[in-house]
Amino acid sequence: MKPYLLLLAGYLAFVWQASLRPELAWNGYSPNFLVLALLLALWSLTDLTALVAAAGLGLLSDCLANGSLGSDMFCFLIVANVLQMVCPPRLVRHPGWLLGLALLATVLIEVSTMALRGTLSRDISMPTDILRYALTTFGDGLYSALLAAVPVLGIIAWGRRTTDSGHQPALNRWHRLTS
Repeated sequence: MKPYLLLLAGYLAFVWQASLRPELAWNGYSPNFLVLALLLALWSLTDLTALVAAAGLGLLSDCLANGSLGSDMFCFLIVANVLQMVCPPRLVRHPGWLLGLALLATVLIEVSTMALRGTLSRDISMPTDILRYALTTFGDGLYSALLAAVPVLGIIAWGRRTTDSGHQPALNRWHRLTS
């Protein structure tokens, strides 16, 4: 069941990236849905399977970008590998850390894809205003983390609900109230 849900999440991320990202732009900042799908894959799959999912999401990102095919896939693989080594998302105890990972992953993906695309197209010119580019990249990461906050809050609530229900006695509440 989990692979089908992740496949659906990847498809929705691709569709939202293609259609909603320009519409959700706010003051030049826009979320990166494919990075959020990458974090979902890293958080819920084993290491090797998550890297395959990262390659697939990178290939979807390549389909949306101008230029050569494969550069975004390479960047997604590298960033997924770095996240697995530095801070494995599956080992993160608190889902709130996923917001920081969303910020970090978005910044790394956007910087690396811009640099690799520029290198491959032989247009290695740096952005004219580096501070503006850095703020835009950081703002995109914050926007993506803000969108990830809703599912993370759901995960936290679900975790608390399951731990609270795990400490109750074997009898149900209705039986305790009526006896």
